Amino acid sequence: MILLRSYERAKRTLFLVGLAAFSGGIATFVDYLAPLPDFWKIVFQIQRAGETQEGYRVSAPAPIHLVVLLMWYLLYRVGYLRWWQNPIALLYLTTAALAVAVMKTRILWAPIMLLLPFALLLKPPKAQLRQLYVFGFASLLAVALLLQPRVYDLTTQITREVVQRWQRNYAFGGDPRNDPSYQFRLREREAWEQHYATLSLTEKLFGRGLEEGYGLYIDVSALGYGPRYKWVYIEKTRLHFSWLGRLLHIGILGTVLLALVLVAAILGAAQAFLVIPQPSVKALAFASLATTVGILPFDAIQHFTIADFPVLPIVFSWAIVEAAFHWHRTGQLSDETND
Repeated sequence: MILLRSYERAKRTLFLVGLAAFSGGIATFVDYLAPLPDFWKIVFQIQRAGETQEGYRVSAPAPIHLVVLLMWYLLYRVGYLRWWQNPIALLYLTTAALAVAVMKTRILWAPIMLLLPFALLLKPPKAQLRQLYVFGFASLLAVALLLQPRVYDLTTQITREVVQRWQRNYAFGGDPRNDPSYQFRLREREAWEQHYATLSLTEKLFGRGLEEGYGLYIDVSALGYGPRYKWVYIEKTRLHFSWLGRLLHIGILGTVLLALVLVAAILGAAQAFLVIPQPSVKALAFASLATTVGILPFDAIQHFTIADFPVLPIVFSWAIVEAAFHWHRTGQLSDETND
């Protein structure tokens, strides 16, 4: 908050954050094209990547939430930018779209498709018209680039893989609950229910601690330590249904407080979007709101996504929203009507 108190200093900080997002998106896509050496995977925090049934997949790049955060910011800013800023924004949006498309985790696609119309349409008519010109030019450029054979082949490959992964929603008789991965989640939930029923009232209120297991054991080889550990078992502490796991770890009180924090973050971003007139701040508020809403379904069926360090950029965006109220209140924001 000390860095963000001054709007001018905050802009320099956000510029560095943007560079980190751009490099993270580039690294994710490049790793898909040709797997990066381990050193660069560590530098760019690509946690998990490897061959799957759908080809080589980057399943857990740490910068992805930062990449998506800046993507929402620039999507809203298109239509307000100066002419020379539009190519930079389009280049980044293309990079972010490719990074999201080549990821194994397709659950991010749903909130992106849901919120995309709001990012494009919650603008004045003049900005929407300029936005139409920009995306129209980008579409013509994309069509021209598709005439190049290598670009066409790569685009076709990515499109085919995206369609293939989307069709998995209709696999297993059209019911995702028949998916083996979901069946494993159900076994986790059954073990959790049996263990949770044994807790006392005090333990249900305050939890049993972050390292509390729930009676489900898996072999260590399933965690990637090789087949020689096939007969070594550990008790799981992380649950795919994260909110049930939080009831066990931090109790009812802790879970309710966390839910209130998320609600307050969403309402604060919505208020900043509606109250502060400057488009740049509106874009920051919309990006914070969209990424916070988008992470919720991801967190609901994954391993405590909100508790992982890759989500820190989203928490950082909450601080930006609070700082925006301070900038607006102290008159630090300049008039952007002529931009």
